[in-house]
Amino acid sequence: MKQTDSRTGERGAVTIKTLLIFVAIGVVIFTAVKFIPVYTEQRQIIFDVDEMAQKASARNLKEGEVKKAIEALCVKYDLPAGSIKLDSFAENKVQISLGYSRVIDLMVTSYTWPVTHIANGKAI
Repeated sequence: MKQTDSRTGERGAVTIKTLLIFVAIGVVIFTAVKFIPVYTEQRQIIFDVDEMAQKASARNLKEGEVKKAIEALCVKYDLPAGSIKLDSFAENKVQISLGYSRVIDLMVTSYTWPVTHIANGKAI
């Protein structure tokens, strides 16, 4: 009795499947390496802007001091001029808006990561 191999047409299928899995994992790792630093920078800037708005309202800082702090943040994070703006400045209330974008190069294309946030500082 002669046995026939029922899987003769599937020769190499395991290696192709493995190769595709490795390519998919590589793509995921590559995009994570590109996006995670931009996301962490965004979160840090938002935290710093929120903290500045809260301190400015709680300590009754002068408008000039707040503008100097905004300029310092723009220099610290290499943001374009006008990306952090002092929207309103009242006695115990400060509103600061943040708006900028970062371009992420993904070899074949590029992605523009937009960031918008409004920080409201209110004294108790």
